[in-house]
Amino acid sequence: MNKRTFVGSFLFAFLVTSVGLAESFDKPVHKRVLDLGPSQNLMRSDNRHLTVTCWYYSHFMIKERNDPGMKGAELIALASQMLVDATAG
Repeated sequence: MNKRTFVGSFLFAFLVTSVGLAESFDKPVHKRVLDLGPSQNLMRSDNRHLTVTCWYYSHFMIKERNDPGMKGAELIALASQMLVDATAG
């Protein structure tokens, strides 16, 4: 087996395994996106909004605050399902 065939086989196996692992994660039970209005970190002509996204799973919740005027998520929080009710609000 030459080097090119080995590398190609390795990359193919890696990609197949990665896709299989990604599909093994739980899907959220519920997702909610709250719009908090225009971002203060962008020019007035840019109409993108600050958002809070909540993903509800069976035993916990993830909350992310995203400001398009900033790089990366501004806040990421986890909460136990005992404190969270996906149907409230």
